[in-house]
Amino acid sequence: MCAPFWWSIGIGNQPATILNNGTICYVNTGTCELGITANHVYQKYLVDLEEHGPDAVECQFGGSTISPEKHAVAQSRKRDLATFQIPEVFVTAAFRNPRTQHHPTTWPPARAVTGDVVVYGGYPGVIRVERGAVADLPFQWILGRVSDTGYENIVLEPQFRTSQWLGDQRNDNPGGMSGGPVFRVLEETITRLEIVGFIHEFSYEEAILARHADAVLADGAIVQS
Repeated sequence: MCAPFWWSIGIGNQPATILNNGTICYVNTGTCELGITANHVYQKYLVDLEEHGPDAVECQFGGSTISPEKHAVAQSRKRDLATFQIPEVFVTAAFRNPRTQHHPTTWPPARAVTGDVVVYGGYPGVIRVERGAVADLPFQWILGRVSDTGYENIVLEPQFRTSQWLGDQRNDNPGGMSGGPVFRVLEETITRLEIVGFIHEFSYEEAILARHADAVLADGAIVQS
């Protein structure tokens, strides 16, 4: 239900090099099929596109090439959110999976509250493996509880120093998770998830901040106030 948002540069016969990456979430609000990410990720892409030119920069959502600027719906520097019109046919083609959009029962979902059990994560840049024009971008997720909430933010404290890690993807640098999802766990088996936020800021040893999902309206517009 999310993918790496990444872009690379290739000039002449030189091997392609990844410039940066973040995370994008796919959500069907019932009104619109959206891709949602942190605005600062999108703005960084636009800066690189302007600097190097469209012939040199290639952007991908997951494994599919895309020009995000052609699909943009809304951006907010204040909310640090950006939305795009992304039809499910694009998502399905990219992942060969008919359920890669999140389909909430209602939009917006109820806000997260302190103590909610949540799963959150994204695609940290430090554990990606570059292979020229392609790359391996592992998804890293955390299971925990909401530490606090405010009018604008969900506060998450992953406790990286004392975390128990699964497999070999041990990493305490969340850079690249920006735009990633925060899902409320609705069952103990983690088989029912409800998106409640989008990661936008982090302090490596303290907290990850996410915007409440209700900052995005059903049509992709972003609440500015």
